[in-house]
Amino acid sequence: MQPEQLTIAVLVSEGRHPVSGRARRALQDACALELAFALGGELEAIHAGDPTRPALQDYLGMGLERLTVLRQGPDDDALAVLAPYLEEQQPDLLLTGIHAEQGEGSGMLPYLLAEHLG
Repeated sequence: MQPEQLTIAVLVSEGRHPVSGRARRALQDACALELAFALGGELEAIHAGDPTRPALQDYLGMGLERLTVLRQGPDDDALAVLAPYLEEQQPDLLLTGIHAEQGEGSGMLPYLLAEHLG
């Protein structure tokens, strides 16, 4: 009997280059994604926001087969769409960066998600 494959969800966001301000993948989110690749298993990258943001293609360039986008406006709370989605998907492991590179960037989202998901 084959062991079940680990399911890993990685939250990704759009970042900003610190000097040019150009939109790019967020460095810490990209590190979380690299860790997920190294761990193996069934991987799903998730972005809460605008699916048309060109910086999201940078994540696909890392080797992702697909990127799940939960559409929401720029001022909406990501927790409102991520919590129910992750509750339904129930990944074995959830990886995030340590804080956002733009926007609120408080670093609280992983803790709020963990509290919500128990």
